[in-house]
Amino acid sequence: MTTTIAATKPTVRYHPIRGAVYGLFFGLGLALLLMVFKVLGLSVPLMIVLGLVFLVLGAVWGRFAPPRATKEPPPERPTLAGTPRTTTLETPATPTAPSD
Repeated sequence: MTTTIAATKPTVRYHPIRGAVYGLFFGLGLALLLMVFKVLGLSVPLMIVLGLVFLVLGAVWGRFAPPRATKEPPPERPTLAGTPRTTTLETPATPTAPSD
């Protein structure tokens, strides 16, 4: 029995949806903050525009930002070469009486 370890290419996962949600919350929060401190006038279209702009920026950042470093590499998965992947249940043979 030989064990072979296949070389796997590490996959990088990006999170554009998460970035979009975080960007939306950031944009709405920033718009609200600017309105509370009277930097900008109270305007619903301005809140919508800032929310959408930061939604798009968050989605782009979630897709094209450099990925974080992993804490440790994932363990390698050994594969057994030549072993069948199917399992069968064997039933015990029933004894038969010898025929005359």
